[in-house]
Amino acid sequence: VTNGGFASRIAVVDIEGQKVVKSDAPKDTLYHNAVSVSPDGRTVITADYFACRINVFTLSSYGNLTYRKTIDLLKDDEDVEAPRPVNLEISPDGKTVIVASATAPLVFPILTIQGPGDVVLSDIVKQNAGLRGAQSVAFNRAGTKAYLHCVTRFPDAIGVSYDGNAIAELQKNFMGKWEVSKIIPVEVYGTSQLFGVDTLAINDTNGYLYVSNPTLSGGTPYVTVVDV
Repeated sequence: VTNGGFASRIAVVDIEGQKVVKSDAPKDTLYHNAVSVSPDGRTVITADYFACRINVFTLSSYGNLTYRKTIDLLKDDEDVEAPRPVNLEISPDGKTVIVASATAPLVFPILTIQGPGDVVLSDIVKQNAGLRGAQSVAFNRAGTKAYLHCVTRFPDAIGVSYDGNAIAELQKNFMGKWEVSKIIPVEVYGTSQLFGVDTLAINDTNGYLYVSNPTLSGGTPYVTVVDV
């Protein structure tokens, strides 16, 4: 469990025992604004929005966290804004991490999990499709596609632009690099991001993606269902 605000603490909860497990993770030097756990339960990664970095831990069978490394998302590229991670998701095979970043234009880091606690930064993808401010990530079961909840601009009937939400479909190109392959508009109008809030869920049986509001600002009173 991580904090959705400005606290630097992270907690491990034993659900069956209904208690907090003591952690040896550093609490005063790292911020944790979102968290994801690998399918094998051995690698834990957290997003640090304020320092533009990802923190990596291993998780023991007893629920103890051990700090392994911090990955700096800053790159020496004047054309790319430093990714500020607000959320992240690990693929079903436990090998790929896609980070939702509150940047404009949209920049999304890709990390690779090579083994328990062994995580490396593979790529920082900049796209020019007019997207910005990603909130949440969801993979399909095969891990071949991912969906990113973003903010973008749309023209209305009289040619005046307005802010709205769109789902960016991501998949690997022929070079094995993740890229935006499709943009799907959705009738959700929140335009800012919250730490660690998941707004996407996919049902691989029927191929539907369920989309909720990123924030209360401009929120709509329904869930959007997208046939992907």
